[in-house]
Amino acid sequence: MGYMVAEQSYEKYCRRLGVPFFPLGVESVVAEDGLGEKFVNPLDAVMGQNLILGFQRSLMSTCEAERPDLLVAVTGATIFVQNVALKLGIPYGLLFSVPIPFPGEELPAVVFGTGMMPRFLNAASNEAFLFVMWHMLKERYTVWRNDLGVPVEKNFWEYRENYVKQNVFVSLSEHLVPRPKAWPDNAVMGGIIHVIEEETVVDDTLNKFLEDGAPPIFIGFGSMTQTSSPKFLAFLERIIALLEGERIIVFLGGLTASGLVDEDLKLRFSSDRVFPVFNVAHNVVLPKCKLMVHHGGPGTLHAALLAGTPSVMVTFLVDQPLFCDLMLAKQLVPQCLRYSSATPEKVVSVIHKALDPQYKERTLAFRQLLEEDPAEENFNSWIVSLLNKQG
Repeated sequence: MGYMVAEQSYEKYCRRLGVPFFPLGVESVVAEDGLGEKFVNPLDAVMGQNLILGFQRSLMSTCEAERPDLLVAVTGATIFVQNVALKLGIPYGLLFSVPIPFPGEELPAVVFGTGMMPRFLNAASNEAFLFVMWHMLKERYTVWRNDLGVPVEKNFWEYRENYVKQNVFVSLSEHLVPRPKAWPDNAVMGGIIHVIEEETVVDDTLNKFLEDGAPPIFIGFGSMTQTSSPKFLAFLERIIALLEGERIIVFLGGLTASGLVDEDLKLRFSSDRVFPVFNVAHNVVLPKCKLMVHHGGPGTLHAALLAGTPSVMVTFLVDQPLFCDLMLAKQLVPQCLRYSSATPEKVVSVIHKALDPQYKERTLAFRQLLEEDPAEENFNSWIVSLLNKQG
């Protein structure tokens, strides 16, 4: 039986599939000998040498006891899962919610946050990503692998050759992100894996707000929410003021979305037509909203699409500009905005465009395509194919 090594949000999904789960989090770090530090989000320090050693040793200890046949890593776990799998001689796979930078010219390396570029620049960005990663991390790779006695790539070309051989499942729909023809057979674009099983109920006061008037506009920037930034909060307030007469739900929960309420922020943003939330069940709330203004992260974007709720995208970094470019190409958004250059007036102008019924119609039609994706079947088939491979 395999292990899924991931952030805590994947646990319910793993249980449903009957896959043992190893949490990537503070609890997983072996703290002896000063390894590991306490981070609210371990991905903030994913390049930390001692932190990776802690995760790696903890996972190795678990695997020596449980003897899994397969390891599947999600996002930040990829580095040390690969090392442990190589040590044990078992197959491993990597699960991503963004297009992984593989050599090719059809998609850019999302880490640079460029959005779509001319084909030759897309190709150059993917090669640049591999080159930069090797030179930034080669000394740390050596430390991490030596700790397990795993062979280290001797040079960049050996690293690149091994990188493109990795078995990867990209949890995106080909309806939105066509699989690049240049990708090797070991890279699968399999459809959206719904790892977070959202709540099916919401707070009574939010329910009342949703039911007592016209459908609201949802404004939420997910992990990009900067509640400690006066500039960001003023940006939100100005957008809300310009949307005179519109009912609004505004998300103020930030990266962790723990649901803890900041009473000062709640008071600051509350009014007869504005309802602040600090955690939200997208699957319940978004279908009752007429529009969502968001940052374009893959989870939030797909939640809006699956709710049939049109989007306005104000992107910040990494993969978000690419997703907006792809949405624009499908005519699912009227325009792409960057937070660094967007003004509240520009955002409100695009909101008014997106309220045209054509965007609702296109979003509903696109939702139908997403719902027909056999993502879970594809994922299970991928797992079976990995189990049939040599480690």
